[in-house]
Amino acid sequence: MRADVTTLGFAADPRTPLAAPPAPVDPFEALVSLPAGDRLVLAWLPGVAGGARGLATARALAARRDLVVEVVGAPAHADEALLSAAVAVAAVLRSTDDDVPLATLVPLARATAAALECWRVVGSVAALGRPAPSLWHHALSWVPGTRFTVDLAGGVVRRGVDPRRRAPAPQPGPAWAAHTGAAGRAWGEELLERAGVRAQDVSACGHPVPRARPSAEVSVLAVPLAQLLADPAVTATEECRGCARPAPAGTCPFCGHHRTASTTTSEEHPA
Repeated sequence: MRADVTTLGFAADPRTPLAAPPAPVDPFEALVSLPAGDRLVLAWLPGVAGGARGLATARALAARRDLVVEVVGAPAHADEALLSAAVAVAAVLRSTDDDVPLATLVPLARATAAALECWRVVGSVAALGRPAPSLWHHALSWVPGTRFTVDLAGGVVRRGVDPRRRAPAPQPGPAWAAHTGAAGRAWGEELLERAGVRAQDVSACGHPVPRARPSAEVSVLAVPLAQLLADPAVTATEECRGCARPAPAGTCPFCGHHRTASTTTSEEHPA
């Protein structure tokens, strides 16, 4: 397991739950307190406005050119990233060999997030922004015992516990699950059973939300890790002319040096 991948806002291992977090998250304090040395900071900042921009600004103010900062993004049809998805991305990054250049973990993180199938089970769609529920779903939310499955990768809301794989495989990839509330735990167990997967419970990796509504979520890696690592878009690197580190095509995530096919510039962009 790589020691040069650090998480911010969540724990990567359910056996080491986080203590009570500061509120709000202070990106500058989080980054400036890290020891010196090249490392990737994988952040999950639900509900923090401008989280990605705040981390980029904090990195620039802290003059931390030894850090690569990557924020776990939301699925295609969701407003924020799931805890289970954040832990999934961290698990994939930490499973890579030490000889995999740190900078290539940025495209790998994004490829992993894009390869996840994510579902959430809720008892009401009142607070759901994306995907947008129908008026019928809103009406059903008033019926006691009604549940909905939100397909965050496919952008669909279905009544009941009804996860549907985009590309069913004989052997589904690794999965991660999380829940809130006692009812959420039971919903999660049913969600896993209907999806036909076994998952590690990562509920302890996030910060508990007092009086949170019951919910359950599952994220499944839909492609083998080996396939992700074999993708040239992930693995291709060149020596950065700005900092001499191995870097993926485009902008070096360490120093901001930008490389194109025909020209090379040295524009600085906080990562």
